[in-house]
Amino acid sequence: MITAVLHTLRSRAPQLATIAVLIILSAGHAFMNNLANGNLVAGFAYPVLVAVIVVTVLRPDAGFFILLGTVLLLDHFGWVGELTNSFGYFVNLNVNPLFQIGASVSPFELHIALVLLAWIVTMVSRRENRVVPLMNGWAALTALGWILLVAGLSLATGGDVFVVLWEVRGLLYLFLFFFFAPQMLRTKRQLEIFFWVVIGTQAVKALQGFMRFAGGGFSFAVRDSYMTTEDTVLVISLVAFFVTHRIFCENSIQRKVLRASLPLIIVAWFGANRRSTYVSLMVSMMALLFFVTPERRRTIFKATSIGVVLFAIYLGVFWNASGTLGLPAQQIKSIIFPDDPTMMSARNYSSNLARRIENYNVSYTIRIYPIAGMGFGKPFFRPLHGFDAFGLSEYIPHNAMLWFFMRTGIIGGMLLLFFFYSHLVRAGRMIGELRDPYLRVMGAMSLLTVLTTLVVCHVEMHFHIYRNMIMLGTWMGILSVLPSADEDVAHEATTQA
Repeated sequence: MITAVLHTLRSRAPQLATIAVLIILSAGHAFMNNLANGNLVAGFAYPVLVAVIVVTVLRPDAGFFILLGTVLLLDHFGWVGELTNSFGYFVNLNVNPLFQIGASVSPFELHIALVLLAWIVTMVSRRENRVVPLMNGWAALTALGWILLVAGLSLATGGDVFVVLWEVRGLLYLFLFFFFAPQMLRTKRQLEIFFWVVIGTQAVKALQGFMRFAGGGFSFAVRDSYMTTEDTVLVISLVAFFVTHRIFCENSIQRKVLRASLPLIIVAWFGANRRSTYVSLMVSMMALLFFVTPERRRTIFKATSIGVVLFAIYLGVFWNASGTLGLPAQQIKSIIFPDDPTMMSARNYSSNLARRIENYNVSYTIRIYPIAGMGFGKPFFRPLHGFDAFGLSEYIPHNAMLWFFMRTGIIGGMLLLFFFYSHLVRAGRMIGELRDPYLRVMGAMSLLTVLTTLVVCHVEMHFHIYRNMIMLGTWMGILSVLPSADEDVAHEATTQA
């Protein structure tokens, strides 16, 4: 009797397994639907969630690609009403628009925990205990240690817990991905897949910006900007990659795709109307001149000279123009003459004025707490009343670098800048040492991402934008794997020869 039953079960194992999976999926779908109060998107996200878990457990590197793709595609501070801003991926579950659970943790943090756990289990089960050593790891640990020390002292001395979490989360993501990215992206092939993820997701974001700009009639009469700062910084990295790839590499599929996407990217960038990205892109392009051959540098200088002359003519023609075509000229004027209201639009003047007031107030606070900072979670002094642009204006100013000096003092500021500058030096040397052209592009992008950060963080709340910090940590971490990846490529070429 028992033998017959067991035989029947074995013969019907596939059908029974299918039924079990369907029961689990149905129960989970029903639970998620109830948890999300009947939200259709959340309910049908369950099969996707199950698939992501399965893929991540079986292939942690593939799970990491899914994680980065989700980070790049979904919004932190997004456009109201758009699908990419509807999932609350970076929003704590206790205030999440889809899932109301009493937990101060976001879906993103649960996602990264899943990938980390899968990686750890894989390393232990396969007895692969090799962890990729980090370049400048001690500089990162020193800066991170100081941040954590200041955060702990802030909580012990009356800092608001909610605000402390808001202030340090982005920086913690930076250091987390600085460590984790080189553990997951170890080969040239994995780096190529990584940038395909970047190209695909940011092409979608550029298309979103283009469609918004087109919906506004390619005019700024309705809105001042058609892309968020976080998206603009990420999308413009594609331009940097295209130029860098053109300098160091032969033509490739990635470059062809980017070349075809450039008109869309540039129009979307123009519609973003973000002055900080104008400056950051210019600084990045100037930095590349130090890494090209003298012959290529002379060619670039000739082409640049023609561009400078044409741009000077454009400025002369559109210096006082107020239409869409005159916008770049007005942005340049507002940068050159930041205190002259006659040289810019009312929007740019009010923006400059608000930032000047913020900078004065933050600098005033720094002079009171110069060495170790005032700590996190405490409102800074405001002898001059500014503009309360959002709910945490009394805690977080636009100038992220000044904010960091105010919170962690000269000690913290020096440690963070040493981390960034030592990375620039390492990346600059490595660009000249690597033999594989594509890996040189990766090294150059790592360098340019840090340069962009150093520019943008002086005028934007860059350290608090999770997506930008995640990508900054990823690009900085990638530098640690480039020498070994270069050796692998050289070994493979020698073997094939």
